[in-house]
Amino acid sequence: MSKAVYVTGMGPESGKVLVVLGMMSLALRETAKVGFFKPILGSVTQGERDEDIELILRQFELQQSYEDSFAFHSSELEELLGAQDEDSVTERIIERYKHLETRCDFILMQGTDFRGAHSALDIDLNAFIARNLSADLVVVANGDGQTLKKAMDSLQIAVDAFGEKKMYRAWGFLQQGGPRGF
Repeated sequence: MSKAVYVTGMGPESGKVLVVLGMMSLALRETAKVGFFKPILGSVTQGERDEDIELILRQFELQQSYEDSFAFHSSELEELLGAQDEDSVTERIIERYKHLETRCDFILMQGTDFRGAHSALDIDLNAFIARNLSADLVVVANGDGQTLKKAMDSLQIAVDAFGEKKMYRAWGFLQQGGPRGF
């Protein structure tokens, strides 16, 4: 088993959280020392708590604090990237991850969703984080309302895009809400 897996979604409502829940359940069958890390909190403002982190910590009774579960609020990240301070971003993510890693045999991470105009940046950012943390990558796509071929083609394009970012291993996971289109 890999020591880390990074799960990211191809857009909102991809089913990423469901995949994270399932993978966390499987990981806990292999070892009790499992951690959860969401490097970037998307729409959560400082002072608020991320629902996904709360759910994972509560559901699986992980032995880590909420604060150990993330590195940045998106506003902090945007500020540093706007100032072209990528080194500080990298250092902080690695530092927070390594702190959690000292207490865990396995860490499951949840990345960002590819949203609108920032899709290309999200691919780069997710690949950069996963690669720097030596994590395998799982890309989750929602095939609801699409033919199987179209959904699989879109997922393959995303997996290939991550492969071009020199990922060690990239996997695809297609969620389907119902039978239409298949």
